Amino acid sequence: MKVDVLESGKDFLISYLRDLKVNYEVIHPWRGDWRFVVLHSLRVENYARRIIALDKNHLA
Repeated sequence: MKVDVLESGKDFLISYLRDLKVNYEVIHPWRGDWRFVVLHSLRVENYARRIIALDKNHLA
C-alpha cells in the first residue's frame, strides 16, 4: 500500500464526515460526533496494517 493513497483516503474521510451528525446509537454522547467515526476508521486501518505485517503468505 502506498502511503500517499492512504493519506488521500484519510483526508477524504475527514472532509466527507466533517460536521456530520450521526443518527444511531446515542447512549454515549461522544459517539454522535463525526470525529468518533474517523477515529474508528483509523483504528481499523491500524488493525489491518498489523494483520498484513503478520501475514506469513506475504500477500501485501
